[in-house]
Amino acid sequence: RVVKRQCVATRRTGGADEQLRQDCCRQLAAVDDSWCRCSALNHMVGGIYRELGATDVGHPMAEVFPGCRRGDLERARATLPAFCNVDIPNGTGGVCYWLGYPRTPRTGH
Repeated sequence: RVVKRQCVATRRTGGADEQLRQDCCRQLAAVDDSWCRCSALNHMVGGIYRELGATDVGHPMAEVFPGCRRGDLERARATLPAFCNVDIPNGTGGVCYWLGYPRTPRTGH
C-alpha cells in the first residue's frame, strides 16, 4: 500500500507525505536479513498487482491503477532502499536495479 500511495503522491505533488515515507522505511528496515530486502519489495509489488487484478508484466507506460503507471511503481520499488538509507548488499548505491527494469510479457524479465 505504501509504494502504491507514494506512486500516486509523486505523480500529483512531487512526493509522498513524510509519515508515509517513515512508515515505509520502518517496514523495510524491519526485514531481518538485508539480503532479502529487494525480494521483499518484489513480493510486495506483486501483491499490489494481484490486489488490483493486474498482470505482473506489461508496458511501463500502462496504468496499474488510476494515477500510477507501471514504470513509476517499478522505479519506486527499486529505489526505496536508497531512499530509506537501508543496507542492501546485493545492489549498488541502495538501489535494487533489477526491480526497476521493465520486464517483457514474453520472458518475464
